Amino acid sequence: MWTPDELAGGGCLGDLLGERDGRAGVSPELCRPELLNPSLDLNGDGIHDSARLLVGESVIVATDYSADGYIDTVASFDADGTYTVWNVTKPAASEGEQWQINDEGLLA
Repeated sequence: MWTPDELAGGGCLGDLLGERDGRAGVSPELCRPELLNPSLDLNGDGIHDSARLLVGESVIVATDYSADGYIDTVASFDADGTYTVWNVTKPAASEGEQWQINDEGLLA
């Protein structure tokens, strides 16, 4: 799924990508891969902060918005036009951070 030159420890994201059935988020302590060779600048600040990955018929964009070297946003765009975006968040009633679906829908 991931190649060593893109993400270190990215294999655990397969569990995250399987979370579309509404279950609780995956702990980032258990799965927060290091972004090794970002090739995209998504926020326009001149610093490459994201990597695009192909998984089957899906395009995955992994982004490090916090600039700490680890991904904190994952967006999946599927062949049928659906998309899902996960972010590392800290829910108000939670003691720690976790991956949660932030947005999902259908691209027109």
